[in-house]
Amino acid sequence: MNIPISYNWLRVHFEKDIPAPNEIATLLTKHLCEVEGMEVRNDDTIFDFKILPDRGHDLLSHHGIAREVSVLSGVPFKKIPTEYQQSFEKTEAILKVSVSDAHLCPRYMGRVIENVGVGESPAWLRARLESVGQRSINNIVDITNFVMLELGQPMHAFDLRKLSGAEIFVRKAHEGEKMMTLDNKDITLTPETLVIADSKQALAIAGVKGGKDAGVEAGTTSIVFESANFNAVSTRKTSQRVGIRTDSSRRYEHGLSPSLTEEAIHLATKLLLEMYPQARVGEIVDVYPEPQQAQTIVITVSDINGILGSTLSPDEVEGIVVRLGFTHTRDGETFTITPPLVRLDLSIKEDIAEEIGRVYGFYKITDAPLPDFAFTARPLKAYYYANLIRDTLVARGFSEVYTSSFQKEGEFAVLNPLAEDKAFLRKNLAMNIEQALELNVRNAPLLGLDEIRIFEIGKAFPGVMEEKLLCAVGIELTKAGKKKDTMTREALEEVRTVIGEVLGVAIEGVFTTNVFELDLGALLDTLPEPKVGAPFVSVGTRYQKISAYPFMLRDIALWVPEGIPNDEVLAIIVHEGGDLLRTKRLFDVFTKEFPEGKRTSYAFNLVFQSYEKTLSDEEINNSMLRITIALRARGWEVR
Repeated sequence: MNIPISYNWLRVHFEKDIPAPNEIATLLTKHLCEVEGMEVRNDDTIFDFKILPDRGHDLLSHHGIAREVSVLSGVPFKKIPTEYQQSFEKTEAILKVSVSDAHLCPRYMGRVIENVGVGESPAWLRARLESVGQRSINNIVDITNFVMLELGQPMHAFDLRKLSGAEIFVRKAHEGEKMMTLDNKDITLTPETLVIADSKQALAIAGVKGGKDAGVEAGTTSIVFESANFNAVSTRKTSQRVGIRTDSSRRYEHGLSPSLTEEAIHLATKLLLEMYPQARVGEIVDVYPEPQQAQTIVITVSDINGILGSTLSPDEVEGIVVRLGFTHTRDGETFTITPPLVRLDLSIKEDIAEEIGRVYGFYKITDAPLPDFAFTARPLKAYYYANLIRDTLVARGFSEVYTSSFQKEGEFAVLNPLAEDKAFLRKNLAMNIEQALELNVRNAPLLGLDEIRIFEIGKAFPGVMEEKLLCAVGIELTKAGKKKDTMTREALEEVRTVIGEVLGVAIEGVFTTNVFELDLGALLDTLPEPKVGAPFVSVGTRYQKISAYPFMLRDIALWVPEGIPNDEVLAIIVHEGGDLLRTKRLFDVFTKEFPEGKRTSYAFNLVFQSYEKTLSDEEINNSMLRITIALRARGWEVR
């Protein structure tokens, strides 16, 4: 996600001068993320940072970027103060909050503030927002936007008077429930959508968009500040479902630490009190049933150097840990580190090593030769024998097919199916290979086939555990390209023979169906490990493009003097057929006595197809006319 960051805004976080914009861009590009652009606006420079997904939880804010500038430049970091005078007058309204699902809303903080107004924001606040492309709306909304851009924590404000009682419900929407958003868009909600509601209706789509019915306006004098943490996956799905993406939803989608909500609501309160010192401020309502636990990671300097290939000393490691602001203890070369709660990406020792390497500079780590080790390449048993079977079957005229592991019906349902007809796992290969057979029969003329022999080696799920199966089938075709009534048992016997030859085992039994299916995995488990041989690699394999457009069939038959080979006739057909003639097949030949001597009849099946378009009858007829004229020019009779 890209985020605009103001250089002047960053400077507020430091008491001392920070590096110039160009230096910051270079520093952060080397150690953190790409700076995709810089634009000078008035006396400010606006950076365009591309934040990677693994840091979206803590870097989509000026506070987050400023913290990194401090770590990498060494200039001490200063947090924006959130403290305010506590001797304010209490509110009359007492807020109540109910959260129905703590998984979808791990933390919800709300606060009533009365005796305020809605108007224009101070010049400094408008300037801050406008510097990063945000339009000033009013002082209340601007405060929530400022907090989000400063801390990365989205906020929302409701008009207390528009709530049905001073009570907020965080719940799933009712079937068919409707809500109008702040930008006048009517939304029909579904039960999967988390909403913020009062006792009567939905007021906002959690983490995505506020509703108009409880929005602040010119006459608003009492508000409820919301600072909440919403589930990342739920927010993403809701955003997609309702077709709305906002700066808030984008941040929630990356996952945020629940600890941010408290800092955000305090900062918003402080800013509003600066505008309205006489405001009455209610107690914070904090629904937080399962507080976030800090991660503690034990790591040694040897661990770090082993992971990075570096030669860092314990003092160098400790210096970086201190700069990062991690709580830690040290016992010789062993560190016990507790990252800040906002660093959701740090949970194992490899994360800590990577973080130390990032700050130190990966480009500073010199190449180290790999140690010598003895290794004898040996193919995996299942891969080795399966490839032996595969290559032998192909050499015997079979073609391998790959079919989907998903099907329309079955016993084991897929949690998130790609389509309605792919909602279950297949329990065998037979059904799919028969479908593949039908497809190949339809395309047999294009492929020039008299017989179709196909097989598949793949996974099926007849029970809880998957199984590796081999399935094969073969049929003969009539001259018209249709299936004969019976399947080719010879093809199935040949599969059995191949397995016996390749694996040295006998497959007993009599075929009772038209499809050969074998539990290949169970059979391979009984075989010894392969002793020698490199993995199978096809050398010199050539591939031909497959057209997406339909093919058209034509037949042509002719008499030629005895002794004229069919290759001579085919050469003329190919030349005159041009690029549109895809395949040709001699399907009938016989010789007959005539008064003038013996003549031979050749009959060819021709397939026309384009890589660029669907061919018309006129185009095919023109090709056939050229072929006919050329054949007759040789004195041959086209029938």
